Amino acid sequence: MLKVAIIIGSTRPGRKGVAVARWVYDIAARRGDASFEVVDIADFDLPLLDEPLPPIMNQYSKPHTRAWAAKIAAFDAFVLLHVHAPPAARGSRQRDARRPRRLGPGPSAHAGARHR
Repeated sequence: MLKVAIIIGSTRPGRKGVAVARWVYDIAARRGDASFEVVDIADFDLPLLDEPLPPIMNQYSKPHTRAWAAKIAAFDAFVLLHVHAPPAARGSRQRDARRPRRLGPGPSAHAGARHR
């Protein structure tokens, strides 16, 4: 069965991504052809660009980066949620998550919503 991560891509105070992730999960979980899990990037306490080597090298020196890489590697696909605007650090983390060495080829989707 396909394993899909629904990634809350923001760590900002007051973020709306948690509610959006629950909504996406509730809809996605009705499918019988895949399993879904909400993954909150805030749980990994990832500083921006603190690894000495580029992600393509897959040689992480920090425990938090190794934990993130292991978590993402467990999925076949992901939906990266960002509400209103992409988070500042999304670029580096998104590139990390897309590495073929970790994920292999597979589908991904980016979903966003504007709040007013």
